[in-house]
Amino acid sequence: MIKSKQKNMRTIGKTTTALLLAMIIGGTVMAQNYKSKKDKDPEVVASEMTARLDKALDLSANQEAEIQGIILKSVQEGKELHKELNESSREEHKARMDEHRKATDEKIMAVLNDEQLVKFEKLNQEKEQRRAEHEAIQELPPDEAAKKMIGKLDEQVGLSADQKKDLEPLLTEHVSQMRELKDSEMSKEEKRQRSNELRREMDAQLKKVLTEEQYKKHKEIRPPKHGHH
Repeated sequence: MIKSKQKNMRTIGKTTTALLLAMIIGGTVMAQNYKSKKDKDPEVVASEMTARLDKALDLSANQEAEIQGIILKSVQEGKELHKELNESSREEHKARMDEHRKATDEKIMAVLNDEQLVKFEKLNQEKEQRRAEHEAIQELPPDEAAKKMIGKLDEQVGLSADQKKDLEPLLTEHVSQMRELKDSEMSKEEKRQRSNELRREMDAQLKKVLTEEQYKKHKEIRPPKHGHH
């Protein structure tokens, strides 16, 4: 039981770090009322994901209805799979969830036309690139991770030299805090609450450093998601 608890804590800690990195690389700033997708109602998640795909692929009404059904089933099955794999190794968990995502993608692709398929595959390639970037940054020391994150943010909104200087210590500190959370003795729920607090703090700090236009643009740069991720 002790080993299982320690393993779960390591997984939670790595997840909180990845979420912080995703805020910058994926262009997502967490709102004050942030609620994890896995805690949302599956129908709400399916509706939101379908809406994003519709925006990216211009789905017909029939496609939208069919894809929403596919995603809803995927989210429901994904929740059960996550519970089933709770005691599994991180490698097995990742492999099984990747299989689940791939199966969902294949079902969605069967509904799309040729033009939409090209766009969908491009979205997948961009998603995999972001995931690889997330993993690479997690291996860096906090100060180097912060510089990488600033570089991504600069690509998105165009930062001034002063803004980069202001953001570097803030992001370095937040990366450090997220990683310290990984090794804390907090419960799973306490870690989740604390990680949400850190993300809200990060959002508030970004809002102070960025101009109103930059902040708005950063919030809008949110890649369409699909499947159970």
